[in-house]
Amino acid sequence: MVERRSSTVRAGFQAIKKEHVEQACRQLASEGVGRGGCSYTVSNDGHELPAKRVLQTAYKIATGAPIDASRFSGGEFTARILRRVGIDVQVRAGASNALAEGVSVGGPEGNPADRFPGSDG
Repeated sequence: MVERRSSTVRAGFQAIKKEHVEQACRQLASEGVGRGGCSYTVSNDGHELPAKRVLQTAYKIATGAPIDASRFSGGEFTARILRRVGIDVQVRAGASNALAEGVSVGGPEGNPADRFPGSDG
């Protein structure tokens, strides 16, 4: 069951297109979502938005199904997906990059980079 769920999540990330992310940014900005203490952000029309929240919202727009934030990693994993569709992601100076340091941040399903083919940049 976990394998099937993982492939569904992977397919959902692959379905995300730039227009889904742009729509997610507009939605979050209209809701007043701010950057908070996030290390990875997306700029949109003067708003700094948390990259993981943007990706989570874009996932729902693209697939019609919500995804819990605990199901995927933020940081570089999220940034790679957003960059793949042409979205610029800013990284706060001094932010930890667990993937670059070789630390698995994927939880019970392993390294998030392994869960998303083509996520190497």
